[in-house]
Amino acid sequence: MQTNRRSFFQQLVQPGRQVQAPVQIEPNRFSQNVDPIQHLLKRATFGVTPKLLAHAQAIGAEAWIDEQLNPDQLNDELLEREMMIQPMWSMTRRELYDTYYDYDVAVGMRKGIFTQAIYSEKQLLERVIDFWRDHFNISDESDYPIELMMFEQNVLRQHAFGSFRDLLIATAKSPSMLVYLDNYVSYKEAPNENYARELLELHTLGVDGDYTEEDIREVARALTGWTIHTGTDDGFFFDAEMHDREAKKIFGKNFPAGRGISDGLHLLSLLAMHPDTARFIVTKLCRRFVSDQPPQSLIESGVRVWVNSDGDIKTVLKHILLSAEFKQSTGQKYMRPFEYIVAMFRATNNSYTSWWTIEEMLIQLGQYPHGWHPPNGYPDVAGAWINSGGLLNRWNSAMFLTHGAFENSEDGWGIVSRLAEHIDSPQTAADLVDQIATRLWGAPLLNGPAKDQFIDYVSDGEGADAPMTRHLLSRKLASTFGLMMASPYFQWR
Repeated sequence: MQTNRRSFFQQLVQPGRQVQAPVQIEPNRFSQNVDPIQHLLKRATFGVTPKLLAHAQAIGAEAWIDEQLNPDQLNDELLEREMMIQPMWSMTRRELYDTYYDYDVAVGMRKGIFTQAIYSEKQLLERVIDFWRDHFNISDESDYPIELMMFEQNVLRQHAFGSFRDLLIATAKSPSMLVYLDNYVSYKEAPNENYARELLELHTLGVDGDYTEEDIREVARALTGWTIHTGTDDGFFFDAEMHDREAKKIFGKNFPAGRGISDGLHLLSLLAMHPDTARFIVTKLCRRFVSDQPPQSLIESGVRVWVNSDGDIKTVLKHILLSAEFKQSTGQKYMRPFEYIVAMFRATNNSYTSWWTIEEMLIQLGQYPHGWHPPNGYPDVAGAWINSGGLLNRWNSAMFLTHGAFENSEDGWGIVSRLAEHIDSPQTAADLVDQIATRLWGAPLLNGPAKDQFIDYVSDGEGADAPMTRHLLSRKLASTFGLMMASPYFQWR
């Protein structure tokens, strides 16, 4: 019997899977033919490509991780060519203010985030920047897009692989963060507790951390005077006249009277080194890279590594990615919308000539860079994203990126197709299914019901050995790419 697109999805998608947090999934339910290198690349990059897979298999998992953790040594010529048309990403804060309108910077910032995720060879860096972008979330509701661009460049990108202490201090000094959480108007006469509360609950100790309401008030006092000024190079200014110089007591530790900016620096150092901070952030890293419910054993060992390395982000990441728990977690992470769109572009090698097309897809799917308004960042568990509307939008996006793409960049919806470049004269329906599967997730599907459904669709019910004529290929190529990217085998990793 011939399979159409509607019946294909009805057969492939598990019924009754509504929003729960977290979603309970059968381990490895959607992982087939996944060797340890493929699994590593699925989690540590925005999408496996044949070139990337071959390179990682040639040098091994640990060597590839070491290579990625030293991004300055990687050749990023392709990304550099793509970014040449976005010169604002290489500009200083003052140059941006002198050259661009706010709207242009807001658009350019998001285009740059998307472009770097697709084309950069420094894939682990891009994934970790995306993690910190959520952890230190700043929404686009502020009226300072240039400062948000500087947050991306000079805070997240510069400190993503460094020490957590340095990263935390850089976020606290960022004009974008100072405005977003109101610390730029925190005076000694009226300390603003908004940033102090989020600093403890979301950035360091966690909502269950060992602190009191009095600690929050004292933290706010320690950070009075941390404000902004247009005359400084980075926009940060410590105003001693605004600072509360009286004695303070935070987490049981005395902060003597008469100090200035050292109050805040002392506080941030204490927070960065606090055991609750180690546990909170290691748990979040494990949730992002391992599973929605990370093993307690990995959290405990990760905390020990964090403490012993003084919060060195590279060391902790390497420990997680080489752990036995990580290797056993195949098929347990569901792509978030931004990851999904980027992964499809990397898999197809399609490109875009019209940003509004990408912008609309990301907005419809619910994950637009810096578009999450609460300070806690976009959700990081499958249950936040699995619902009927979200699934439908994903399927539509997959079909749009294949059917709305044309080889001539002047046609279509601003998506340039390169699907045909990835197919090498398939002789049968099964051959086409195997070639597309290998392109998308690195290996053919195992023989079984899932593969049979794809073959049935491609062959119009004629079976695996049905000849792949030019006419049949022209009808089925884009649809099969789209169906496979819309399937759980692509979306779960």
